[in-house]
Amino acid sequence: MLWDVVASDIQEAGYDKHSALRLLERVGISLGSPVAWDHLREAMGVESPDTARRYAHLLSESFVLLTVFHWAMGGAFEPSRQRKLYFLDPLVARIAPTLIPGGREPTSDGLVENLVATALYASASDRLTQADPLPGAIGYWKSRDGRETDFVVPTDPEPWAFDRVPVEVKGDSRRGISAARLSMRRSFGRGIVVTRTVLDVEDEIPAIPIGVFLAALATRVERSEADP
Repeated sequence: MLWDVVASDIQEAGYDKHSALRLLERVGISLGSPVAWDHLREAMGVESPDTARRYAHLLSESFVLLTVFHWAMGGAFEPSRQRKLYFLDPLVARIAPTLIPGGREPTSDGLVENLVATALYASASDRLTQADPLPGAIGYWKSRDGRETDFVVPTDPEPWAFDRVPVEVKGDSRRGISAARLSMRRSFGRGIVVTRTVLDVEDEIPAIPIGVFLAALATRVERSEADP
């Protein structure tokens, strides 16, 4: 079972598998939202935010979680800001709700954003997992007035390139698509809206169904040669 493999890695590192399971549950219900270490600490029942951080880092290095850091317009990541956590393998999203009595399920919107996150990461990075804010990695962006862009993705394969294109994941609501376009146009002057089924390429910021969007992304060839 997948959890047996994950739990073995956790225990070998000297951590508690039950706390890790609670962490996975909280990640599942927080998909798409930035999370604070203190909130994860509360969900896990551990003493300090740093303990929660170390668990999340271990699970990212173990190919369980994908950590997406806040990206600043100047081109640098800001690891001290809240970060987003996703499941590298969507099957991991089922572990906590299955094993925890009354465990909470991720939302369908969260799982859709998770699919986009992992596909963008596989397309943008030559590394198999993202635990640290490395150059060339995907990030998310949030303005001072609270406007958030789900992902900012490098347009150049060179790791030190700063140019980014924003990607927003939305449903099929016309209002939601319009709001996403307005926000990205104001902040970046361009972007892509990923929808469930709506296709609209007449606007300078196209709306593309998730199936089409994922099919168009190519995994970086170097990933097969990268060190774990």
